[in-house]
Amino acid sequence: MAITGLTGAAGMAVESQFCTVPLNGSASPYTIGGSANPLRYFALLPGSGMTGSPTLQAKPEVDGGVEQRRILMLGKTYSGTLTWHADPENLHYPLMGALGRDIQTLVQSASVSQSPAVYRHVFLPGSTAPSFTIEEDMGDGLYSRLSAGAVVERLDLHFGTSVTAAMELAACRQLPNTYPNAAGSSVSTLFGSTPALLPPALGGDGVKTVSRTTAPAYVDLPGGSGALAFAGVGPGSQNGGAWLAAGGQALNAQMLPGTRIRIERAYSLPQTAGSGYDPGAAVGGRLAVSGRLVALYEDMSLPAASLAFQPVSLNFRVTGPLLGTSGQAAWMEVWVPNLCFERTPLPFAEGAMLLNADWTAQVDSSAGFSVQITLQNSFNTAALGGQGASGGPGGWRAA
Repeated sequence: MAITGLTGAAGMAVESQFCTVPLNGSASPYTIGGSANPLRYFALLPGSGMTGSPTLQAKPEVDGGVEQRRILMLGKTYSGTLTWHADPENLHYPLMGALGRDIQTLVQSASVSQSPAVYRHVFLPGSTAPSFTIEEDMGDGLYSRLSAGAVVERLDLHFGTSVTAAMELAACRQLPNTYPNAAGSSVSTLFGSTPALLPPALGGDGVKTVSRTTAPAYVDLPGGSGALAFAGVGPGSQNGGAWLAAGGQALNAQMLPGTRIRIERAYSLPQTAGSGYDPGAAVGGRLAVSGRLVALYEDMSLPAASLAFQPVSLNFRVTGPLLGTSGQAAWMEVWVPNLCFERTPLPFAEGAMLLNADWTAQVDSSAGFSVQITLQNSFNTAALGGQGASGGPGGWRAA
């Protein structure tokens, strides 16, 4: 019987050591994650997934024949996009991977009548970012896919009628695949419900076996009002109640569905000596923040500010449901303190005048950053593995 092609969900776990799969359990078979590296599962939209591709070379050789005799495999790459309905819980790891810094504060402790504990996380651009192990659950779960050394190359947040996220990733290891075992012999290894030896290339020791998580705990907020929606968008806390401001003055424009934000970090994943066909390192580069604003004009203050090259501040909050019985809502707030519009076209059309403007962010001299995204959720990262210089391709920073 054919395997169903539905990719149902994915789980992410921060790696304490680059390309080393964090393991949960005290004996084989292990699953992915652990107390210091919790595996956070979230549901995906169709079309998501990480795929492996061989890099092939087919050059004609002078051998007296007319047919291709040899095709060489030079390397392997693992990449893909995960797309999902966003909420303040399932966005946590993607934002940490895209930006690199997560400053946590306790909003409210748990009690008998108020639960769970509520935390606020301020995500800021950092010079380092974590790597992840990603478990993909496909179809009936008999077969799954495991990627290690995964880094977030791009995160898109689209504020349509619902808020969706798309995360582009590149990884350095993947199962199913062929890797040397502890004795150095190449062995084909699957990943799924049947326990299999974890190859040394992913942190195995020749003894430990690993299998998929049979009953993952999903971090998605409950259905109905769980995923963020445009209906929950309101002004943030930075612009004095205005969506947009220039020079401290509010700009008269009403934000519409279709606004989006993109966070990109340039990565190089080269093969290194000893990495076999796989990439052996992940070298991070510059971070870029850009997006598009869709809004209704109320006057000409926005195009005037754009052409005067005034720094424009964009700030809004998207509020979700209450977190359990805490009395506190889950929410996400976006603040881009200094953006420059690449163009602010004024349409001469009947009816409402619609702004559809592309923008690029730069570091604000007062704030000290180009973007700040804040989540309020129930995730405590105080003991999370990978903090400091040991995690991923350079670790992540809590402060």
